[in-house]
Amino acid sequence: MSEKTTASLPIVLGLLTAVGLFAIDMYLPCCRKSATH
Repeated sequence: MSEKTTASLPIVLGLLTAVGLFAIDMYLPCCRKSATH
């Protein structure tokens, strides 16, 4: 159990990071655009 959890941990973190960045792009386009500008 612990071995599988440790092996899948980086995959889960990667997915959460990707989803988080995608959500930021979707929900805060104005903030990102003004910050980039």
